[in-house]
This record gives sequence, structure tokens and C-alpha cells, in this order.
Amino acid sequence: MGKATEYHEFGMVIYDHGEYAGAIDYYLQSLEIKEKILSPTDADLSTSYTSVGAVCDKVGDHLNALSYLRKSTGNLPKDSSFKSS
Repeated sequence: MGKATEYHEFGMVIYDHGEYAGAIDYYLQSLEIKEKILSPTDADLSTSYTSVGAVCDKVGDHLNALSYLRKSTGNLPKDSSFKSS
């Protein structure tokens, strides 16, 4: 999963510099890899959905932000303390 991690980390750096379009590109590349190799309940996958959702929210794309954030919590195990009831 090395490449997925690299893409995610690049996205974080770019996000911190306010380059949101570039950040979302890296986050989506990371997410594409993770969706192929990880279990739907893997925390890394939820983290990627959250990151994409955060960028979408930052640029005012609230509909996509909500969609990705729902995916992030929907993928958590039922006994997870992070999932709201």
C-alpha cells in the first residue's frame, strides 16, 4: 500500500499549503488504490474518505463533502466508537 500512502501524504502537504485542487487529486489517487486492496471497514479507507470530504467542504462542494463523509462513517465497524448511533 506504499503508493497509496505516498499519495495521501502528498495530498496532506498540498492541502496544508491551500492547494485544494491538487490535494483532492492526490487523495483520490490514494483512495482508488485503497478501494481495490482494503476491506470496506478498514480505517485507512475511512481516513481517505474523510480527507476527500474535507477538501470538498473547503472548496464549497458540500454535496460531495457530505457523500464522502457518509462513506467514511458508513465503513466503520458497527462496534466502532466513532460511528454515531
